[in-house]
Amino acid sequence: MLATRDPSIFNIEMNRFSITCVFQYSFGKLASTQNRSIDTIRDGNGSNCLHRQIMTIFDWYILRLFAKIFLVCFVSIAGLFIVVHVFTNFEEMNTNTQLVGGVVEIARQFYLPRLALFFDQMAPLLILVAAIFAFTLLQRNNETIALEAGGVSKARIARPLFFGAIALIALSVLNREFILPKHRQSLARTAQTWSDNQERPLPFQIDYATGIVVRGNKVIPAKQTIIEPEFQIPTGKGSASSLVAAELATFKSQNKNHPKGYLFQGVTQEVNSSVDSENQHSIYAPDEFNWLAHDQCFVPCGLSVDQIVYGRQMQRYSGLPQLIRQAKNPSVDFSNQQKVEIHARIVRPLMDLSILMIGLPLVISRRERNLFFSAAVCLSVVIFLQLSLFGFHSLGAMRMIKSAAIAAWAPLMIFFPWAYASLQKLKN
Repeated sequence: MLATRDPSIFNIEMNRFSITCVFQYSFGKLASTQNRSIDTIRDGNGSNCLHRQIMTIFDWYILRLFAKIFLVCFVSIAGLFIVVHVFTNFEEMNTNTQLVGGVVEIARQFYLPRLALFFDQMAPLLILVAAIFAFTLLQRNNETIALEAGGVSKARIARPLFFGAIALIALSVLNREFILPKHRQSLARTAQTWSDNQERPLPFQIDYATGIVVRGNKVIPAKQTIIEPEFQIPTGKGSASSLVAAELATFKSQNKNHPKGYLFQGVTQEVNSSVDSENQHSIYAPDEFNWLAHDQCFVPCGLSVDQIVYGRQMQRYSGLPQLIRQAKNPSVDFSNQQKVEIHARIVRPLMDLSILMIGLPLVISRRERNLFFSAAVCLSVVIFLQLSLFGFHSLGAMRMIKSAAIAAWAPLMIFFPWAYASLQKLKN
C-alpha cells in the first residue's frame, strides 16, 4: 500500500505496478487505512464504480493547480497595472492621498474597486490561461499517461477544470452585479478628477423627458451644483421665457413642494411660472410659490449632477436591475448600444464558458506540452471571440442589426454549438 499522498507520485517510472497504484490512488480508492484491492471496489451489480465519485483526490489536486495558476496570473498582472498607474500618475495620486488621509485609504477607495473591475474584465482570459496551463503541466509531467492507461478519458481528467471555471464565472457575475455597482462613482472618476470638490467643465446634456437643454460654465459634483447655469426650456402654455440663467443651480430631490430638479439662485432675469404641454409646471417662480425667494426659481429636471457628469461611466458599472431601470427613465437617452449591453450582460456567463470549451480541447487533443504554444492558443481564441463579439455589438449599436437582442445573442448562438461539439469530441 502507498503511505504517501504526495502528488509527485505521478512522476514515477511508468511500469505496470506504478500505473495500477497511481490509478487507484488518484481516484481515492487506495487508502492507507483500508486494506482493499481494486477488485473489491465494485457496486452492487459488480461493475467498476471508480468514475462515480464527484471529486476525487486527483480532482482536488488539479483544482488546486488551476487555482494557483489563476491567482499567480491575476496578482502578477494586477500588481503590474497598479505599479504602472502609480508612477504614471504620481503627482495626482500624491495629491489624492493627502485629500483622503493616507496611503491605506487611497488604496481602499481607489485601487480596490479597480481590482474588482480588473477581475471582471480579465476573468475569461485568465480562466482559459489557468485551465490550459494546468492541463499542459499534467501532460508535460506525464501525469495524464497513468490515468489514460487506467482507462480514464481526457474529458474526465479535465472535469475539475470546468468546475473551477464555473465557480470563477459565478464569482465574476456576483462581482459585476453587486460589488462594482457599489463603487461605480469611484470607478467613474480618474486620478485627475478624483476630488468631487473640484470645479470641472459641464458637458452638454438634454433631458429627453422634458426637452430641457442643460448648459453651464462649471459643475461641482460634491455640492450637486452648476455654476452659471443656462437651461433652455421648451415653450409650453405659459408665456415665460424659454431661457433661464442664474449664478448657481443646485440639484434637489423630490419633496412635497416640487419634483426633483434644480433650484436656481441669483436669477439674472424676470421669470414667471410656466406649464408645459401636459399641464405640468416647467418653471416654478416666486410669483406663485412663496417658498421661493425673489431671486430664485425652480426647474424640474430628471438629470442629477452625477448623471450629467458621470452618466455614461456609471451606466457601465451598474448592475443589471439598475440598467433596466435606467432604460425606463425617460430623461436619459438610452441608445441602442446600451440596449445591446443589457442583453450582452445576460449572455456573458455563457460566452465566458464557451471560451473555455473551445480553447481547452484545442490543447488537450494535440497532447501539447509546450507552454508557449498553449499561451498562443489562449491568446488566439480570446482575440477571435472578442473581435466577433465586438463586431456583432457594433452592428447592433449602429442599428445595422435592427434588434439589440439579436446583436447580443447571435455570438452565443454561433459559438456555443461549436463549444459543445468540441467538448463532445473530447469525450469521444
